[in-house]
Amino acid sequence: MKYQKAKTSRNRSSEEVKAKVIKALEDNRWDYRTAEGISKAVSVRVDLVKGVLNSDKRIRHSVMKSKSGKDLYTLKHRRSVIRDFYTAFRAMNAEKLGDS
Repeated sequence: MKYQKAKTSRNRSSEEVKAKVIKALEDNRWDYRTAEGISKAVSVRVDLVKGVLNSDKRIRHSVMKSKSGKDLYTLKHRRSVIRDFYTAFRAMNAEKLGDS
């Protein structure tokens, strides 16, 4: 009986973490988010956030990296892979030309 209760509690906790991560990715202030940024915003350990980011089919790992080299994530319905490449291309050109 104890095992069943613990398992149910763990599943509920997992679903709560998933909901918080998805909500953070839906925040219109950000096109892309890092696991660390989401973790801080929703007060959930980074390893749990990364677990959701790497397993939920609604989330896409971007081809771009953050300025500090961290992985970026977005919801599939918000950004396309082509848009990722275009954004990366613009950022590289801006850096070479000294534009912001």
